Parts: sequence; structure tokens; C-alpha cells
Amino acid sequence: MEISGSDPAAAVGVPAAVIGGGALEAETTKFLSGAFSLFERLGTSVYKGVMFAAVGFAAELVGTALSKGLLAMRKKMDPEFETQTSQLRRY
Repeated sequence: MEISGSDPAAAVGVPAAVIGGGALEAETTKFLSGAFSLFERLGTSVYKGVMFAAVGFAAELVGTALSKGLLAMRKKMDPEFETQTSQLRRY
């Protein structure tokens, strides 16, 4: 299956040699019948796993930065504010 007449590896910006020849071709048809080898199907699963892990890691970094920023802003607005974890450090 070809994506808009272009090279699927070029669409994601990764050389096809790194991912494997037909791994990106099997990407959208992982569970459909077709002329894809077991290696191509497993490669697609690994590729998707890496992509989901990267997106999850990026989302976690954004969420952590947002939380810390909001807490810092709260502390500037209310100097007497203490987080729940700051109370644990005293004991």
C-alpha cells in the first residue's frame, strides 16, 4: 500500500534501511491479509511501539512542566502555600 504515491519512509523522515524494507508498507495493514512476511508484521509492531512510547514520553514531559509551572505560580501568588510533599520533608 503506497501513501499518496510517495515513499512511506520519506513520509516519516526515516530511511527505509533503518526500519526495514516493507515495515512501513505493512504499517496500515498490519492485521489485514496480504503479501507481508512475519518479519514485516513484527517490525511494524515494534515501530508502532516506539512511536507510541515517544509520544507518551513527550506528553509526560509537557504535563510535568505544566504542573511545576502552575505550582510555582501558586507559590508566588500565595507565599504561605505549601505543597503536600513539602510537609513530608520536615519529618
